[in-house]
Amino acid sequence: MAPTSSRRVAIAEGVIGGIAGAVIEVANLAFFANSSAGLALGVGALIGGLLLSVQRSAIERMVESELAPLRKVESYVDISSTASYEPFASIVQRYASITEVEFESVKSKIVAEAHDRMRALAIDKRSPTLQTGDYYEWLFRQFGQTQRGEYVHAVSMSSEEEWNDSDLETNFLEANVKAAERGVDVTRIFIVPTSRIAEFVRIPPIVAHTDESEVPLRGLWVRLEHVERYDPNLLRSLGEGFLDFNGRVGLEDRFDPFGEARGDVTMLPADLRRMRKQFEQLQKMAKPLTQNPS
Repeated sequence: MAPTSSRRVAIAEGVIGGIAGAVIEVANLAFFANSSAGLALGVGALIGGLLLSVQRSAIERMVESELAPLRKVESYVDISSTASYEPFASIVQRYASITEVEFESVKSKIVAEAHDRMRALAIDKRSPTLQTGDYYEWLFRQFGQTQRGEYVHAVSMSSEEEWNDSDLETNFLEANVKAAERGVDVTRIFIVPTSRIAEFVRIPPIVAHTDESEVPLRGLWVRLEHVERYDPNLLRSLGEGFLDFNGRVGLEDRFDPFGEARGDVTMLPADLRRMRKQFEQLQKMAKPLTQNPS
């Protein structure tokens, strides 16, 4: 809207200036040819100038009237930013279209919930828990955006819900491998109970993390009992594991009672510092993952 209004003002000013200039030039020529005609034209030019000034004021009022809705939006939103406001405009339009009194409280509640979630993203820098589909979609996109020289540091609690033969987990492993092949440092620390380690290293996705594998994933492991004994606070703070994408954004795993993968995305600096510290602490306890761990 703003660029169109600016063009209108520019065109109007050009027309006004051109007409005024032409009238003045004619008045000057007429003055030298005939002083009476010059006087008449001079008066005409004066009147014309006044009329053009009035017209200019009318044009400015028209443009300001057109800009009024935009200025109202601008008081809430920085329209100069590069963000896309099409979804915002669509929501406002849809909200305004719901005029039934019976839906007033319902739509107000929806807006309040959306506001709270947006506030969490903007201020708390944390997402609500992503459900399984959104969880994997976010991970696939994030792995796809990683570049050579960056890192993905992950901690896996090696639960039975992880690293199964589902299509989602198969695609997840593939996303890890592709990132590593691009030159991304993908290092994962597995926390495994001693009683499970022998069967654990025979799971195909875990084999891909072992030293013997030709896949460029780096796997480390540490005994669960070792962490429980020497740093129980660290173990509790790990929750159900996490992924740290180059220290910029992280995802903390959550698993529901049915074993479905879920997670919270965080860009909160305190969370990212905690993840980095936890990973470094575990690294000191861990050893390379091999197909014959001891």
